[in-house]
Amino acid sequence: MSYTEFRNRLVDVIADQGTSTLDRYDFTTLDLLIGELRRQGEPVLGTLEEALLSIVPGLALSDPNPWRAIRAIAKQTDLHSPPLSEALEKLLDDTTIASDPMARYWILRTIVDLGGLLTIKSLSKEEGLKTQAPGLWLDLARVALVGAPRELTSLYIDAIQYHGLAWSEVRKRIPDLMKALGNEHFVLGMKKILGAIQADDERKSLAIAIEAYSGVNIRNAMHEDSPRAPEESSEARKVATFRLGGPVQRAILKQAQFRQQRNCCPAQIVA
Repeated sequence: MSYTEFRNRLVDVIADQGTSTLDRYDFTTLDLLIGELRRQGEPVLGTLEEALLSIVPGLALSDPNPWRAIRAIAKQTDLHSPPLSEALEKLLDDTTIASDPMARYWILRTIVDLGGLLTIKSLSKEEGLKTQAPGLWLDLARVALVGAPRELTSLYIDAIQYHGLAWSEVRKRIPDLMKALGNEHFVLGMKKILGAIQADDERKSLAIAIEAYSGVNIRNAMHEDSPRAPEESSEARKVATFRLGGPVQRAILKQAQFRQQRNCCPAQIVA
């Protein structure tokens, strides 16, 4: 298959995402393409990168489906591409282009899969996603805040109190939170998150789920030491949006400190 034929097929598959019909084996055209790319392995990745670099500038940011397809291709083929990551970052930075929050979400996930850097400062600009899907925003924040359990906890509290994060969304993320917070901070962090939930029945339901997964008697722990709202709650109350300030600003500073400790790009870490 020539490069032109490969690129054209890639364009068609990306355009079909969300509308493609299943074949008799319940595979979409995207599934079949990814299967072929995986079979070919590393030799095809250079051609794939070149084709995607030529395709993404022409895609609309108003439709999440093509971007979801690109993310699936990048992730399933283990494509590592700093040039493609940078191209996607430039698209997100272009304020003249109307964009859908979910399209931006899939682009951000793709940037991470390609090996790009995700920062809390960049995520703070994604107010549309934070409002529409706070749980997905927090999934990205968890990736950006490796090694900062207190800051991640604060962002969860802020999302519950001011951005409508449902307790059921927290429940789905208990395994990820347990890993991200670590043994040292998990109980305290979950106590604080539980303390931000106003409805007694919802708080109890989440506590039961935490206990079932972790084996920690979180309800007894809460009675022994009732969680208090963290200091950033009063500050967040003043802004009432997800602008830079309160828990977000603290998270940015923590991320910079963490990366500096690892001697990684110390001067421009939160740029």
